[in-house]
Amino acid sequence: MPAGLKLYIYTNYAKALYDTGETKSAIKYYQKAISYKKQSSNEYNKANLDYLYGYMLFQATDSLTQARQYLSNALDFYRKNPSVLLTKSLLALAEVEAKRNNVKESYKLALEAYETEQKIQHKNFHNRLAGFEAELKTKEKNLEIISLNAEKAKNKIAYQTRIYIISSILILIILLSCIIIISLQKRKVALKLSQSELEKELRNKEIQSQQLIDEMNKKMTERYLKGLEDSNNYISKELHNNVCNELLAAEMQLQQANASQLAAQLGVIRETVRNISHQLSTPNFSNISLYQMLNLYVEKLSALKSPALHPYIADEINDLSIPSENILEIYRILQEIISNIIKHAHAQNMYLTVSCTPSDIEVIVEDDDQGFDTSSSHNILTAGLGLQTIKERCNKLQGECEIESTLNKGTIIHMRFPV
Repeated sequence: MPAGLKLYIYTNYAKALYDTGETKSAIKYYQKAISYKKQSSNEYNKANLDYLYGYMLFQATDSLTQARQYLSNALDFYRKNPSVLLTKSLLALAEVEAKRNNVKESYKLALEAYETEQKIQHKNFHNRLAGFEAELKTKEKNLEIISLNAEKAKNKIAYQTRIYIISSILILIILLSCIIIISLQKRKVALKLSQSELEKELRNKEIQSQQLIDEMNKKMTERYLKGLEDSNNYISKELHNNVCNELLAAEMQLQQANASQLAAQLGVIRETVRNISHQLSTPNFSNISLYQMLNLYVEKLSALKSPALHPYIADEINDLSIPSENILEIYRILQEIISNIIKHAHAQNMYLTVSCTPSDIEVIVEDDDQGFDTSSSHNILTAGLGLQTIKERCNKLQGECEIESTLNKGTIIHMRFPV
């Protein structure tokens, strides 16, 4: 059996299967017909196969891309070789484009289908009109000698008038349909614009809400740290004014009683309490720069034998002008980190590096202790104020804090603050 005949038979059999609701079987026979396309020379049958298969894919499956491809192939042939399927293929492809949300292309295809149908109707109308005119001329010649000629002519004119009226009504209906479609499209576009404005407004509200939450968190952090400083100052005064004085009095009484060893132990206790009170009290940095504070703190730590401090403070820090409250926060952060290293890290060396860029102050504190697992809650940062307080102080300065630690390799705390 020739390939062209197989293509024709499989195509029509697949169409019959699809019309009876057997979609899967129809797809199978359409695909068999497609396998003979290259061997067939009948272009009309090929185009008919593309149209039927593409329309079935659109109606029965989600394969919009394949449906569009086959319908486009059929439409290209029908445009070059006009037939009754030209309008149908245009409308089917318009439906595919509409489902793909390509409204502009869908409208273009629908308009082309309408214009094509108008041309076909116009051509049919002229053909029929030409036939009527030929028939009228023939009848006029045949009935020139009879009295019914005038009556028949009137009937023909009335008939033609009815045709014109019906055609005009059809054209008016089509025009009204186009106007309604265009109006619906405009309303759809307006709805999309309104939805876009609403989404934009919602996004702005979300941004404002997030800004409000950030501002509340910032105020809560400031209140927490202010309360912490006030508590430290209170405890410092109580230790210095009451506990230290009481220990001094006890020490003097013991010296007078010749209990020298116990007096020395009380002296050590008093000195420890005195140091704690000094650490808790808020330093006054109103007349001191960040560079001076860092150097004074390094000088204070240089008395430590273990761990040994290795500082590097860049000269550019001396050119910075930092508010005194920010200097205090940086001092408290360094005090907390280094205090925890001294108490808990068992390090032999610690390294303090302070440098700056045009936009940031960079502080790196490193030690050579045994390190710890950063995922564990038990590490050096859990002592004292801990990681939470350090991070809160960094957030107050709008800075960042990163911690890297590896077992047996030490710990690095890397902080950045805006200038």
